Parts: sequence; structure tokens; C-alpha cells
Amino acid sequence: RLKREITATHLTNRIVDHVGPGFGFRVREEVGADIAGLTRAYVSVSEIFGIDELWQEIEALDNQVAATVQMELMLMVTDLLRHTVIWLLRHHEQGTGIQTLADYFRDGVRKLAVGMPKPLTSTDRLSLNQKVKYLSNAGVPRELAQRVGILVPMASSLDIVRVARQHDREILLVAALYFNLGKTLQFHWLREQIGLLKIHTHWHDLARTRLGDMLNNHQREITAHILRCTKPTKSAKKMIDQWQEANLYAVERHAEIVAEFRARSSLDFAMLSMVVAGAETMRGSVS
Repeated sequence: RLKREITATHLTNRIVDHVGPGFGFRVREEVGADIAGLTRAYVSVSEIFGIDELWQEIEALDNQVAATVQMELMLMVTDLLRHTVIWLLRHHEQGTGIQTLADYFRDGVRKLAVGMPKPLTSTDRLSLNQKVKYLSNAGVPRELAQRVGILVPMASSLDIVRVARQHDREILLVAALYFNLGKTLQFHWLREQIGLLKIHTHWHDLARTRLGDMLNNHQREITAHILRCTKPTKSAKKMIDQWQEANLYAVERHAEIVAEFRARSSLDFAMLSMVVAGAETMRGSVS
């Protein structure tokens, strides 16, 4: 019993160190998970992404880089943890075992990480390169800077691995399709606007998070739909072109709304909710 209590205390301390003391409350609010479910998801994510080793390498930079740079690295890991822990709790039954989850996602996530930045759009690749250069210039070893730098796009990796496994497709092709689809539909810009929404209450915060989750779900499901309904090819661009031709009205309507919104000086929750909800119409069938 004492050994179990020591292990539980150690694990609790790790969770608090890595994601903050208020994360358990946030998880209960967003997905209704209890502490046992949170712990299973956290350990699964740590195993999938090699978080403990990465965190130790960042801690080893004490007195080697500025404290602000070290904190920035830790916050990037924390952001990935928070996103992917909630993703697992939202998309997998809470009784699913740690090993089962780790075995399902680990290989795909690692193949995607090794393949970075190949599947990214040119814009995302530039952002990644700039981030890695900034961290390297700040004294972070380049290999570590690269591993931490890719965590921003890797936040989508569980969606990508899930689609790749469900459709038995190569992970880097699915990733290229996913990221290029986001660029084509300007989902990156929409995410930025959702993040800029003003929050006045706790409920506004939860609603904003849900809206972002809905957009992520659309991107995943449209990616899966394209894989199902277009002719097999190794070109993500060609698959997107096929899909756009078959869903021209919905795609053009979405583009018109986004263009109109981009011309405005500010957007509110209702406007963004409308365009995000409307994105579901782009999951129609290819004849």
C-alpha cells in the first residue's frame, strides 16, 4: 500500500509540474473526467510523446540558457500535454488502458515527428524554422530546439494518426493532406480569431474552447472524407483538388464567408460559430 501511495504522490507531482495545479478542474469541466481518467490519459500521452525524457533535457539546461527561454520550452511542452490529454479523454473511452492507447498512437506519432517538417505547408515550415533558429541562438542545443519546435504542429498528431490508421494510409501523406487542407480552408486563420475572442466569464472560456474543438473535428473528418472519396494518389494537393471540384459550391461558399470576415476589423462569437458550423457542409460525398 505504501508503495502505491508513493507512486501516486510522485505521479500527482509530475502532473502538477507539467500541466499546472488547475488542470484537473479544467478537465472535469470540459470532458467530465475524474482524476483516474486524467491520470491514465496523462501517462499515455507521456509515453506516446516521450515527455519525461524531453522535460529532463529541458531541466538540464539550468544555468545554460536564460530562465525565460527555459520556461518558454516548458510551456510549449505543457501546451502539447494539455491539448492531447483532453483529446484522448474526449475521443477514447475513459476505461481504455494506458498500454492500449500508447500502442495505438506511439509508432505513428514518432514517424510523424521524424518526418517533420516535410508534411507542413510552406508557411508552417517557415514558422518552425524561425522558432528553431530563435531557440538555437538562445543557447538551446539544435536537436532539442527541433524536437520542441515541432510540438506546435504535433498537437494535431493524434487526429492524423487516427485517420491514417482507420484508412490504412501512410502517415506523412495523411499529415500533408491534413495541413494543406487547413491552409486551403483558412482554418489556421479561423483558429487565430477564435483565440482572440474576448472572455468575460468561465462559460465564455469553455464555449471558446468548444468552438476550437469543433473546428479541429471538421479538419479531421474532412481529411478522412477526402481519403475515402478521391482517387488514390501520393499527392495531397491532387486529392484536395479532386475534392474541391466535387464540392465546389460548399467550398466557394466557405471561402466567400471567410473573405467577408477577414475584411472586418473584429469578429464575435456568433460570427465565428456560424462559419465553423458551416464547415460541416464540406463533408459531402464525392460522386
